[in-house]
Order: sequence, then structure tokens, then C-alpha cells
Amino acid sequence: DETIGQYRDTVLTGNRDVAKRTALDSLCRIVHTSQILASAIVSARKYPVVCWSAVPLLELLQERCFRKHLQRWDYEPYGVAVRRRAISDLGAQPVIYGQKKEMDEIPEDERYRFQAAGKSVDWTREQEWRLAGNLSLQALNPRDVRIFSLDSAATRVRLKGIPWELTRLKKLETSWSDHSPSVGLSEIWKAV
Repeated sequence: DETIGQYRDTVLTGNRDVAKRTALDSLCRIVHTSQILASAIVSARKYPVVCWSAVPLLELLQERCFRKHLQRWDYEPYGVAVRRRAISDLGAQPVIYGQKKEMDEIPEDERYRFQAAGKSVDWTREQEWRLAGNLSLQALNPRDVRIFSLDSAATRVRLKGIPWELTRLKKLETSWSDHSPSVGLSEIWKAV
């Protein structure tokens, strides 16, 4: 919820906490503010959304890969899981996948849900759901929210005493495989 200029100004004026942008730092900001800010970086920039995948977490992490065009991994072992019923009650809906030209056929108030299916990447496998605008975690029953994070000493310290269940994850193995859609790299994860 800040412009690039505001971010740069904050970093240049010496606020080091703002400059921290690791996945764990971002998760801690979400947890401590109880809010997920909508973004429009990878969708039509006109429609800021909060996104989830309906794919089970360990399966999703097993298929993660580095997206060169975004300069980041598509999934990280840090995040917020919310029961589908709970986000649906707040207005989240499944993404509408299609070709770019089809977006104009969708009513304006539903366009935040549109995602081009992709040519080199099959985005439909994400089974994505979107909520238009920001999400206050305080608007949800704490039993409907689960925080997940890579297991580390930093995680155990920084996420201690949070009001939601915490699932710590551990990567068991990374190997090369011909059948993985992530260009041969496969990761095996488990909850600890």
C-alpha cells in the first residue's frame, strides 16, 4: 500500500525495518499488522487483489520454480492459509482463466478475477482464488487462519505468540527430475 517512491524515500531516510524484504519479513509484517495488502503486480494493474491457491500447500511447494520474468520464486514456504469458506464469505471467488482478448467480455466488476491462462505456463493449475482489495485477518475467525513458515530459529522467535496456528515446514530433499513442471527441479516438503 505504498508507491515505489514512498518505499525509496523510507529506505533512504534510514528506516532499516522497511528495507527488509525477505519472505519471512513480509510474513511478519502481515502477522503484526493483521492485514494482507492487495497487489496488482502480476495481474491487470487496475485491479489490486489478494490471492490464494486451492492446491494443497505441500503439493504447491513441491512444484515451485523460479520465474525469470518476475525475478522471484512463484511460491515461498511462508504465508497465510485461510479456509476457503471463510474467504468466500468475504467475497473471494475463483479466478476466471482465459485468453487476454476475453477479458473485455467480463463485466467490469468481475475483471479482478481474470487471469490470462498463459502460453508457456499453465496458470490454471494454481486453482487460484482472489479477493478484491485488502484483507484484514481480524475479520476472520482465528480458527480459519493458519500461518506457515520455513522452520528456523528466526521463525520460532519472530512468530512466537501469534493468535493463529503456526505450521513450520522443512524441506527434506531437492532433486532433479524429468517429470517436474518446474524445469526438472523437484522439492519434497513436510510439516514439522
